[in-house]
Amino acid sequence: MSRFRRDIFHVMPAGEEKHTLSFINILSALSGGERCRYFIVGDNQHIHGVKRGISIEYFYGNEAYKVLLQKLGFAEKIIMHGIWPTFVCDFLAKNPKLMKKTVWIPWGGDFYFPEKQPSARHEFIRMVPKIISASGADKKYIIQNYSANADFIKMFPYPVSVFREDSSESKLPDKINRKTRILVGNSATRTCNHYESFVAIEKANIPDKEVICPLGYGLEKVRKNVIQLGRDFFGDSFFAINSMLGFSEYRNFLKDIDIAVFAHDRQQALGNCYILLSLGKTLYLKARSPIHEHLTEYGFHVRSLFDLGLGGLDSQEIKDNVETCKKFMSREIYLENWERFLLED
Repeated sequence: MSRFRRDIFHVMPAGEEKHTLSFINILSALSGGERCRYFIVGDNQHIHGVKRGISIEYFYGNEAYKVLLQKLGFAEKIIMHGIWPTFVCDFLAKNPKLMKKTVWIPWGGDFYFPEKQPSARHEFIRMVPKIISASGADKKYIIQNYSANADFIKMFPYPVSVFREDSSESKLPDKINRKTRILVGNSATRTCNHYESFVAIEKANIPDKEVICPLGYGLEKVRKNVIQLGRDFFGDSFFAINSMLGFSEYRNFLKDIDIAVFAHDRQQALGNCYILLSLGKTLYLKARSPIHEHLTEYGFHVRSLFDLGLGGLDSQEIKDNVETCKKFMSREIYLENWERFLLED
């Protein structure tokens, strides 16, 4: 491996194709994309659908992790997609020359609940020089809780946020002789706070509804608990999606949703939020949550959890949300931002 190739190493978690696959393929076509190498860390590794010619390596187990750390020493730039592998955090924190080349793309599980985060993550966040994030709320949280002193690069990191032209042409579902379809949460994780969402929906007294929970991603124990809760609250009107859907399939599913209820206390499900807003759907969120703060920062119209049952977005608000998606999340802007970043010294 030559030191003069100016390689950019992306360290990514295994099992997260919904975020990483399209990202890898898109970057490969950009100027500077030929410099990128992708290191997938953890079990359940192989990513299917990567374009031919892209450099991708898989690492799992102690011996493989040693090889990974050796390879990082040759990087011109290191981009950490999440920081769950604490052994990499610790290695970079102890190697200042490499840390100076490191960029972090935060995932919610990296930094929320700081009292539960290992010391290696605290040290990494305190030292990392650059952070890519589109969220002012996350920036504030990271600075306040970790004494971070990084330069924040404000851009959307993953293409799930990119506006698609068919969104503006999407029609709202025909509600004649049709139940109101309510999406709750995005995964089988405790941080979705399904119980709070179910209580809010029940209090709203929405007639003729279907409550749908995507549970294909997350913990089996949480999945079983949410299914039982859903049946207790809504009986035959509750539906669980227990398998992972492909991006196109999931997006088509979201087109047929009427409203979404997200009771998260932390940053989560932003990809879902962007797609739903671009499709003209109404989001109900906790009023002081980081998701609410992030979306309203960009000018999106959303509703509070307490507004359930009082009516969704009007036609002008829907139009405004679609225009906001076009303004900040166009494919052109996304590609320009990443190309500029890849080519910078």
